[in-house]
Amino acid sequence: MKNIIRIIGTISILVSLMPLVALAAGPSLWPDGYWGPILSCTGSELVNTGRTDQELKQCKSFCDLLKTGQNAVYFGMTLVLFLAVPVLLVVGGIMIIFAGANPGLFTQGKKIITGTVVGLMLTLGSFIIVNTLLWAVGAKSEKVGWPIVSCNPENMPGTLR
Repeated sequence: MKNIIRIIGTISILVSLMPLVALAAGPSLWPDGYWGPILSCTGSELVNTGRTDQELKQCKSFCDLLKTGQNAVYFGMTLVLFLAVPVLLVVGGIMIIFAGANPGLFTQGKKIITGTVVGLMLTLGSFIIVNTLLWAVGAKSEKVGWPIVSCNPENMPGTLR
């Protein structure tokens, strides 16, 4: 019983801290997630994405590739934070609730919840590492903070003019 209380306490602490982690990740991740577009540019001229606030421009520099990479990372984090983690926590919790006298079902539910929490921590850690690398490669301005990949195409190799 003490283990169940410890697991529930740990999960509630992690769930209550998730908004803070997502807010630190960037303005487009919380509260609605980042659902696209993943591509920040295209091989042709202007392309309408169907959204009134964004059109895709032609890819001209390494900066465009960095921005596309960051969009893919944000989309992956959105899938993990808003789809995979909640579904797996609910499935594990339901298995624990309906375990009754079946210790196998209880153990399986506990493993699912533990695996979900460990996977979430690994995902958040990898997000921090990958986004920091993208930022470090593209950071050419001292005014830009960590989560935003912003670079000067003039200073990057392979820039089309």
